[in-house]
Amino acid sequence: MLRWLKTRISDWADRVLEERIASLAEETRALKAELEKRNGGRPIVLSDEDRERLRKASEGIDLERLKRICVFNLDEPDEDDARPDSS
Repeated sequence: MLRWLKTRISDWADRVLEERIASLAEETRALKAELEKRNGGRPIVLSDEDRERLRKASEGIDLERLKRICVFNLDEPDEDDARPDSS
């Protein structure tokens, strides 16, 4: 009986967490789009320090889950993320 209850509670908690993660991921995408809009349509450029801080914050998160929620490439800047020239 206790094993069944533990399984049910665990399954429920997993569903609640997955729903919350999906909600936060969508909110993050919307905020990123708004920032890019305010940035004249240019992508957001992260500094090396920002990338390192986000990389450290993401330690311990399952890689597949991280891919679903992360809106930035934490490994290397994309060609789209090229730093704006100073002209």
